[in-house]
Amino acid sequence: MTPSVSRKERLKRFIFFFPFRLFVIQFKKNLVLLLTWVLLFGFITESLAAKYGIPYLFLSPEYHGEVGFLSFFIVGMCLGAFIMTFNIGSYVTNGSRFPFLATLNRPFLKFSINNLIIPGTFIVVYVISLSIFQHDHEYKDFGEICLDILGLISGIFLFMSFTYIYFFSTNKNLFKLFNVKRSTDPTETNAKLKSQQQKQRWWLTWILPPIKSERESRVLTYLNGPFKLRLARVSHHYDSSLIIQVFNQNQNNAARFHLLLFAGLLLLGFFKDMEIFEIPAGGSLILFLTLILMIISLLHTWLRGWFMAVFLTIIIAGNYYSQFEFFDFSNKAYGMNYEINKAKYNHEAMQMHANNLDNFINDRAHTQKILRKWRAKNYMGDAKPKMIFINCSGGGLKSAVWTLAVLQHADGITSGRLMEQTQLITGSSGGLIGASYFRELYLRANMGETKQIHRIRYVDNMSKDLLNPIAFSLSINDFLLRFTTFKDGGYTYANDRGIAFERQLDKNTEGILNKRLIDYKMPENASFIPMLILSPSIVNDGRRLLISPQPISYLTQNRSTEKIKGNPLIEEIEFMRFFYHQDGDNLSFLSALRMSSTFPYIMPLVSLPSTPVIEVMDAGARDNYGLKTTMKFIYTFARWLEQNTSGLIIIQIRDRPKRSKIKDTSRRTIWQNISTPVGNFYQNLFNIQDYNNDQLLYYANQWYNGSIEVIDFELKLYYDDKISLSWHLTNKEKERIKGALLDTKNQDGLRRISVLLNNQ
Repeated sequence: MTPSVSRKERLKRFIFFFPFRLFVIQFKKNLVLLLTWVLLFGFITESLAAKYGIPYLFLSPEYHGEVGFLSFFIVGMCLGAFIMTFNIGSYVTNGSRFPFLATLNRPFLKFSINNLIIPGTFIVVYVISLSIFQHDHEYKDFGEICLDILGLISGIFLFMSFTYIYFFSTNKNLFKLFNVKRSTDPTETNAKLKSQQQKQRWWLTWILPPIKSERESRVLTYLNGPFKLRLARVSHHYDSSLIIQVFNQNQNNAARFHLLLFAGLLLLGFFKDMEIFEIPAGGSLILFLTLILMIISLLHTWLRGWFMAVFLTIIIAGNYYSQFEFFDFSNKAYGMNYEINKAKYNHEAMQMHANNLDNFINDRAHTQKILRKWRAKNYMGDAKPKMIFINCSGGGLKSAVWTLAVLQHADGITSGRLMEQTQLITGSSGGLIGASYFRELYLRANMGETKQIHRIRYVDNMSKDLLNPIAFSLSINDFLLRFTTFKDGGYTYANDRGIAFERQLDKNTEGILNKRLIDYKMPENASFIPMLILSPSIVNDGRRLLISPQPISYLTQNRSTEKIKGNPLIEEIEFMRFFYHQDGDNLSFLSALRMSSTFPYIMPLVSLPSTPVIEVMDAGARDNYGLKTTMKFIYTFARWLEQNTSGLIIIQIRDRPKRSKIKDTSRRTIWQNISTPVGNFYQNLFNIQDYNNDQLLYYANQWYNGSIEVIDFELKLYYDDKISLSWHLTNKEKERIKGALLDTKNQDGLRRISVLLNNQ
């Protein structure tokens, strides 16, 4: 044999090697299924959604606060379900293209072994990625990493073993299906098979329509085992109807397995509130992709050539009918009444509430009483005290932990003077969660219910995972079991990831934030604690919703004056007044925090009882640092502040540096040319807010005669070392947050606060 013939023969064997043929046909026939693999590969290699911490859910899965064998085992079980669903979907849609499979023992197992290129590559990449990540981010040694890998592989193997046991007992090849022994004479064997075919039981094909003959794809060799190469048997001498009937039987067994798995996921969703079923968020996302694979596989099997047309029709019809009340699965603000007449949200109602002069006068007088109580408790003889305003930025769990750590240290080094002299706390998202937690600890300390509020234990509480229950509810409950309900504040609401978030936050903070909005009215009135104003963004029109137990209409005023005539827009809506009849004061404080922290898609938009329905999302979309609210407060009480304080201190607790990175846009791809104008604008959203905020501060000297000291505490000090915007943190990220206060700039900030409060 010449060398050229030998090369051709090797090339021919490679091209018609079953694993390669399957790999090629996946790209040709199953692109939708492959997209799910693209997502998973993007996650584990940190090339997709790394900014939001999604890869961490797979590389460092957490189960009941621990990352180890058990958490990886559960993720492995979920991944095993995904791999088997992928194999089943591939087998059902492509198996009949390879008739030789019908003559093999355990045809589905042989198919799966040869379909291992994509799943096998994924597992190898996953193991390498998690090993590097666990070493670099969780500080684990070689033995601990090996245990994690063992957990992952064990979970995959266990689930796949259960699946194959099912298929071993149900799937049959050509000869076992018709109970015929293979003879040396193909004609005789074929005749026996045809005879037995006439006696087929009617229920063998009761689930799915029968497979039609597909164009045969040629195969020369296949893997009979992981390392066993065999020649593919010819099967053309068998009647094609016999071959098709084998795949019909296997297809129906696969469909039954899909239904069993689907029922198992439904059952899992019913028990989602039990702690044992709070599986790692990475596993939840894999289960969600598994559901998608199952639905696509079943639809593809039923509809075949009509799949895409019917699939698009279902999406369009579902989108249309989702607007009707029967399919309304909108999230609610817990504690509010959605049954009585809704509040009217229109320009007339806004004018009545926002620009009412009597409300303005009464509310300003009410807050001045609080200010006088603040002055009384901070009275220092002839010296006037400084008033502190705390502005904390959004940024998920990292901002919550960072804000709490800064407040603990600053309050500790000033012997409690920080909170004593703070009048107002504003901001958004995670920052306000951390600030609210410390404010509640401060209140309980003043009431003698707790001590040592500066302990690291509270930072550890705040850093606990919040993402697992959200991801599980999103993956299983929100798309399947939204009909389950719960009660809060005397009203009934649908079970979804909103309540999952609140319950986990309540658990992490040991239940101390589980209050009603009205519960903070008296402590704020008496100046026991600083006022705290939340300002989630209204999706409908971009306005801000100001949430406070106090009447604060002076922050919503925007009317013409004697010198300035015009038609000014109303920008803020006062929550308590607007929703007075809908039990706004009964609002769960945890819901109020969630409304201010609602990052789209991760958390559900909150719908309020109004006509039309007001939907709110993250406060950071409008005022990430809370400075706008602070400046309006200072403007309203400027004369009082000038007369009764020695100056103002604005403490900004930021999750990012107050300087913008200048991007080089000189070399761009075609896609970058398309996406850059819009994409860069939204990436610079917080930079734009910084520019506007600095202008507000600059122009304040025109209407405020006192001094204003602005002190910044920054978490992310270097552009090449980021912390994800997520509700989950790795051990490395937790350590970086705790250690960020040692940075020179942050230490200078602590010293400035100490000096200012000691020399006031």
